[in-house]
Amino acid sequence: MLDFKVQRYIEEKEVIIRMLEENVEEQKEQKREIAEVNRLLVQRSNEIKVQNEQLEKANHIAQEALQSKNEFLSTMSHEIRTPLNAIIGISFHLLETNPKPEQIQHLNILKFSGENLLSLVNDILDYSKIEAGKVELENNVFNLPEFLTQLVAMYQVRAKEKQVKLQAKLNPNLPIYVSGDVNRLNQVLSNLLSNAIKFTPQGSVTLEVSTFESFSDHARIVFQVQDSGIGIAPDKIPVIFDSFVQASNDTTRKFGGTGLGLAITKRLLELMNSSIEVQSTLGQGSTFYFTLDMPIATAPAEKVQHHKNSTADLRGCKILLVEDNELNIIVAKNFLDSWGTQVHVARTGTEGIHMSDSNLFDAVLLDLQLPDMNGIDVAKYIRGAITNAKTPIIALTATVTASVRADAFAAGMNDYLAKPFNPNDLQQKLLYYCQQ
Repeated sequence: MLDFKVQRYIEEKEVIIRMLEENVEEQKEQKREIAEVNRLLVQRSNEIKVQNEQLEKANHIAQEALQSKNEFLSTMSHEIRTPLNAIIGISFHLLETNPKPEQIQHLNILKFSGENLLSLVNDILDYSKIEAGKVELENNVFNLPEFLTQLVAMYQVRAKEKQVKLQAKLNPNLPIYVSGDVNRLNQVLSNLLSNAIKFTPQGSVTLEVSTFESFSDHARIVFQVQDSGIGIAPDKIPVIFDSFVQASNDTTRKFGGTGLGLAITKRLLELMNSSIEVQSTLGQGSTFYFTLDMPIATAPAEKVQHHKNSTADLRGCKILLVEDNELNIIVAKNFLDSWGTQVHVARTGTEGIHMSDSNLFDAVLLDLQLPDMNGIDVAKYIRGAITNAKTPIIALTATVTASVRADAFAAGMNDYLAKPFNPNDLQQKLLYYCQQ
């Protein structure tokens, strides 16, 4: 009996030993697996670290490339706008000096060509800003029917030149005052109207605006531009809103353009929480339309208006023009002299500072890119000096980026006018500030 118990104990002991040995082996295997997992984790961690470094480097390169592109576009815009300022400015001036009848057509062609080139430059800059996410919508209260009427009136001349009938159909139920970004809405509708007129050899173009739904605080408004022009082939409709794309190469050759107008329109409407739609039949015309939810507003308080008086109101107005480009000086002086102002010209920032220290001016027209110093620094100096500390300063510059505009106002400038400038705009600004 004892032998049986001993034998059984030995057998149980051997089983326990085998179990312990198997458990030890399992633990060893688990340790090997854990070690392998840790090795793989370390390896993967190193790979991720390398990838992150590569991504960070690629992102840095992309940021540098974007910065270089923006700087290039800004520089090219400035360089193109400078001769354009001379072309458009001299065209304006010559048209106001009683040209011979046979010269008027040539001058109008010259002026139109300059403005068309300026429009192309603006398209490229606008698209660059939208692409970089630097467009911020403003919120202004404006008279909607009045804005639409003035917009159509602005395009009547171009339509009549092509013998195209341009009309506006405004629903009488439209709200009078609404709030929104009137400048970007103007840009969207201008692109659509300009395209409609351009692609309509004969026939009509209609801007139709109606209220789709009206609520107590806002209205859902449908904007529609319809033309009887060349139309768009069905297979081309999906691509016309792509950047630098037109319906066909033949379209580009016949009508010109960058192919950016509709791409900009699409992006701007997306910022306004809307979308552009199109219906078109080849050879019969197109209809572009979109819907905007616009808050209904009350009439804004009366603002101080720039007085539209005769040019005699500027006679004797003492102007300091700080400008280094001889062509720009000639253009500006042509208009300033014709308005009877007393013009003093400084060709460098330093010269402008010296002249502002020794003379009291009614207004300063200041270029921002000067050979010796930045126009922003010139403005800061004038604001900190005694003689012209409160004299209105108007930036007259071919640099049009939002950051530069913000810097100009931060430096104490009162107004901003981009080259090429419309002489009427400059005249009204000077009338306003000189009469103060």
